[in-house]
This record gives sequence, C-alpha cells and structure tokens, in this order.
Amino acid sequence: MKRIFSSYKTLMVLVVILSCPNSVVLAGPAESILIKENEQTFEISVPVSNLVLVLPKANFNSALPPQREGSMASPRFFQFADNTTGVGLSGWFEHARGFDGVKEPKPASVQGTRLIYENIVFGKVGDWDSVSYDVVFQSNRIPNIKAHLVRENTWIELHISGTQHELIRDIIKSIQVQVKP
Repeated sequence: MKRIFSSYKTLMVLVVILSCPNSVVLAGPAESILIKENEQTFEISVPVSNLVLVLPKANFNSALPPQREGSMASPRFFQFADNTTGVGLSGWFEHARGFDGVKEPKPASVQGTRLIYENIVFGKVGDWDSVSYDVVFQSNRIPNIKAHLVRENTWIELHISGTQHELIRDIIKSIQVQVKP
C-alpha cells in the first residue's frame, strides 16, 4: 500500500507540473499570489486581478512544496491538499488573454511509464468550463478535472484530482469567485 501511495504522490506532482502554463513569469508583489486563511475559507487572489477565489477550508491545507521548480515556480501558482479524502487542488491566476480554450490533457510519463487518459469529457461545472478524465498509472485510476473560469480580464485554472469525479465536481461547485470590492 505504501508503494501505491508513493506512486500516487509522484503522479500527482507530475500532473500538477504538466498542467501549469508553459511559461514561468518572474513577477513582483503585485503579480504574486496572496492566500489569506480565514476560519472557514482560504481567499486566494493576485493584487493585479479584480477577482478573489474563495475556497472552503474543509480539510484543505496549503501544500506548496518548499522548493518550487519548473511550472510550479510561477508566482501565481497555488496548491492545496486534503489528506483525509486524497484530493489535491492546484491552480493559478493568469491574464484572460492567455486562455485559448479547454484542452485535453498533455501526453506525459511517470517513472518511464506513459500515462493513459481515459473517459475524457468536456463540459461545465457551474460557471467553470471543464475537462474531466481518468489518469491510469500502473493499476491506479485517478479521477481529474481541469476547470477554467475567465472573468474580469482574469483566467483562473483549477486542477483537482481525487478518488471520485462527483466529489471533485462538488468541490468546484463550492468554490466562489468574487469581484474585489
């Protein structure tokens, strides 16, 4: 079981890295992610954006790795994990002009093994445009959803993986995106 969990964690980190926007942009404080932890929620924003993403806290904890490399080094990247349900949530804020539509997951491999994507479905979850799919790695099948929202000249992309598509959809539906006062 420990090896499966270890492979799962490796896969989750790789999926997050491969999901991030292609270019890592060096940014000052006005363009860097801000995460405010409240009693019941996390408020995630970027000062130059007019939007705030409000994530219900539930059992989520910030899960940014101490050393952020590659695409995870983006100053607008955020990552959370719920160790009780096995859900991983990551995302980033970008300018709306960078959004060019919802795409199928990019080809990838882990430990020399090609990832297989199955059950790819494009749709909507609330206001979010989405693509849901299963990642098959070794004998594991991991449900994933990438969700995109473009509003107020801002593109927010979420990537959520877990144990059930319905749970992931419920998490997306629980997230609020508000215009800053």
